[in-house]
Amino acid sequence: MYKVAWLARLPRGMGQEEARRHWRDVHGPLCLKVPGLERYVQNQVLAPIGTEGVTEGTTGFDGYSCGWWADYGSYADAMRTPQWQELVADGANVFDMDWLWGMSAELDEVVLKEPPANWAGTDQGRFKVVWIVKFRADLDGAKAHDYWTNQHGPLACRIREIGETGAYVQNHAVRAIGADSLPTDEVELGFDGFAECWFEDRAAFEAAMRSLEWRDLVEDGGNLFDMEFLWLGMSAALEERIMR
Repeated sequence: MYKVAWLARLPRGMGQEEARRHWRDVHGPLCLKVPGLERYVQNQVLAPIGTEGVTEGTTGFDGYSCGWWADYGSYADAMRTPQWQELVADGANVFDMDWLWGMSAELDEVVLKEPPANWAGTDQGRFKVVWIVKFRADLDGAKAHDYWTNQHGPLACRIREIGETGAYVQNHAVRAIGADSLPTDEVELGFDGFAECWFEDRAAFEAAMRSLEWRDLVEDGGNLFDMEFLWLGMSAALEERIMR
């Protein structure tokens, strides 16, 4: 599957609830009309995540959407359709379009923990969090992506509420999406990827953050990530809307 993410910030002069409704009820259905789109998920920020868990305050983004196509060719074909152009035109009605530059990317999705089978048809797994990450400036990008998958990721899976009773996906940014909606090396990415975790419920998330394994994970984060970027507004609890 070919996966793309669009990080979003809502216009500051627009009411937040009005913008969220438009995203869900107007922009979302327009996206569903785009040919070839096989999966589509909206994620709207509920609250920031700090070092001690869910907290109050603001985030540097208001959510993100992910779309999946069968392959790159299907995606590229979709970008040339009237349905996609209609969706792009609507973007200015709900998003801060200047902020979006460099904040959309094609992704390499790495599933480190599938959702437990017993979640199917239940409300379990509805508590979702995301950490949008940038690598340390002194690290080689390819080596950083490898470390994230093969060193940092397994540390996260040692946390019971993730590795046994939760779900965990890494999304590695490959290239930015340019003005023509196609991936390009000419636009500098504003992030290197994001990690998504699903927990049985908020209590499970809070238990995870109290664990020794979580402390090990956070300590290791300093080997890889720009921690100031991570904790200052780029981590959040989410409302996940599975549109398709």
